Amino acid sequence: MAWYQQYGGAYRQDVLVISDPKALQYIFHTSGYRYPKSPEEDRFTGIMLGPGVGTVAGEIHQRQRKILGPAFSTSQLRQFLVVFQSAASKLVEKMKDSTQTGKVLDIYEWTTKTSLDIIGKTSFRYEFNAMDAMDEQQTELESALHNMLLILFSLLVLLAQVMVAFRGESQMWPSSAELLYLSLWRLLPDWSLSLLQRVSTRGTQRLVRFRATAGKTAQEIFQKQVSILANGDHPSEKNIIDVLGVLRRSTLYIIAHAILVAFEALSHLTEDPKRKMTEEEIYAQFATFIMAGHDTTALTAAWVLYELARNPIDQAKIREEILQIKANNDRTLSSNDYDSMPTLNAAIKETLRLHPLNHVLHRIAAKDDIIPLGEPIATTDGTIAYEVSVSKGQIITASVYTYNRLPSVWSDDAEQWNPQRFLRPREREQVSLGVFSNLMSFSELVSLPYFGCSDADPSIKVEESILASDGDLREYPVFIYFRSQYWCPLSSIMEIQALITELLGTFDFALPEEDFVMLQSPGQRAVFPLVQGRIHEGVQIPLRVTYPPAFK
Repeated sequence: MAWYQQYGGAYRQDVLVISDPKALQYIFHTSGYRYPKSPEEDRFTGIMLGPGVGTVAGEIHQRQRKILGPAFSTSQLRQFLVVFQSAASKLVEKMKDSTQTGKVLDIYEWTTKTSLDIIGKTSFRYEFNAMDAMDEQQTELESALHNMLLILFSLLVLLAQVMVAFRGESQMWPSSAELLYLSLWRLLPDWSLSLLQRVSTRGTQRLVRFRATAGKTAQEIFQKQVSILANGDHPSEKNIIDVLGVLRRSTLYIIAHAILVAFEALSHLTEDPKRKMTEEEIYAQFATFIMAGHDTTALTAAWVLYELARNPIDQAKIREEILQIKANNDRTLSSNDYDSMPTLNAAIKETLRLHPLNHVLHRIAAKDDIIPLGEPIATTDGTIAYEVSVSKGQIITASVYTYNRLPSVWSDDAEQWNPQRFLRPREREQVSLGVFSNLMSFSELVSLPYFGCSDADPSIKVEESILASDGDLREYPVFIYFRSQYWCPLSSIMEIQALITELLGTFDFALPEEDFVMLQSPGQRAVFPLVQGRIHEGVQIPLRVTYPPAFK
């Protein structure tokens, strides 16, 4: 009411939008924890995911991170390349069964189901069998996952534009009451949020539904694995070690640790609180990694195919690379084989540049500070400023979308698709910012200790050479730790490489019709694909799938 009395019936919040590379480097690297995420983001993700490593903070976050840390090593990720390849081969066979000459398929639907099957196998040794149900009714978990990222990010930005066109949903637009409700989340103190959560809206109902479904599935997996350990009157230590040894090869190591920790905690075999997780925390890890590892890679892979459909010359170059490397190999392709295809990897990087999953990142200044600028700006009074002063509590929006299109960083054709930019020497010196080819598409990094180093000090910073790397992340012992996003560059890139290689080695992709236009859903934190003139149909990337001439 004080704001109403001071400003009247309409007022705005002070938000600083930044895309300057030097300023972004300062906020996300140099300053570390001085620019934490805005609290409302953790509040919303907490509703959906529960108290997992992506939503908790402080000592609880550190404890969970240390328990999960040993899972994230490149050697463990490499072991699952065969899983990526197997899933990609299965995807090809399923598409062959569904593909008639020139048939239009929703590629995003296919990559989404494939990615869900992959994360089930690599992370939890669990068969979701999503690809086996392409023409059948969705499973309960699939239904809950459907467009969940779009729901979450739409809630976060609080915009009354086209927030989402949900398949099967008749109401697309948020009501005035819902917008007021969402705005209250940003303004109210933490102690009052438990009461506000009881006020149900369409969006929060979906978030709660996903958390409940994910928890139910996680409990099913957890109890199944615990029953393996408990099989027999008194399982020998060797049997327990054998089971854990198999599970330990899971990429994320979650279930192995969950079983071990829960087995100890529930049986009171240890009093060390640093090695315990509650069942609620265990189930929250499941929801966290399903959410982070499922839709992200699937969406990027689908965007790659869309861009290659728009650019058939690049598609043909990549297909030639694939055929050549397969002709020179009588074995399964290795990670080095994938890395040796320059046009393929350049296309993946260019897709990540033009279609970042998160096009904005929200931060808040923890104290008064001065942010340096790489390029001066003119203030409203005409003064030229080389830095920006911010006060404690200042809301900051980092525009990844704008940074990834800056001509000063990516050349004058930054708005255009051009994978060749990653195959030629840089025309301009760049500020070290992104961990993968200087893109911010894998950002959300805070202070950046290695995830796998359980005793890493928060003050440890990633070396500049890593941040500026144009090449292979596989040379580093563990992947870079990302606060809340948990989207491992190495794992994601390997999965995308395997999917694109199998698909382009078999199919040709083209746009459905000449006047076909994809939209990157405007005004939302996440960049999701909608078809112009068909927004009501929801998130999709329809492409015409045929066999290349050599395969006909």
